[in-house]
Amino acid sequence: MGGVVGAATGHRDRVLAALLGLWLVAASLAAVVAVRSAWPPLGELPTAEQVQHARSAARVAGIVAVCPPAVGLLLARRWQAPGWIVTCLVGLMVAVLGTGLLLALTDNPVRG
Repeated sequence: MGGVVGAATGHRDRVLAALLGLWLVAASLAAVVAVRSAWPPLGELPTAEQVQHARSAARVAGIVAVCPPAVGLLLARRWQAPGWIVTCLVGLMVAVLGTGLLLALTDNPVRG
């Protein structure tokens, strides 16, 4: 019976590790896309359209960053994996703080 439990635990660990890897790649790419959105040169105010595009990109990056660790947290809690619970909580905190930073960066005055 111990072999079945060990196999299930190994499978669960692989699923959570894959989710973590997917999250790291997807969140990094989404953040890069959000940061590289069309902004005017330094010293110029952005247009309302540029700010709207940047906020939209930041929201998408936030969703991409927050969902995988949240799903991982739910799975880890269901599977009673304390190490993964902590890992997913830390990842979720980083994702929420990073999303807040991206959204704060888009809070700019616009030119008319």
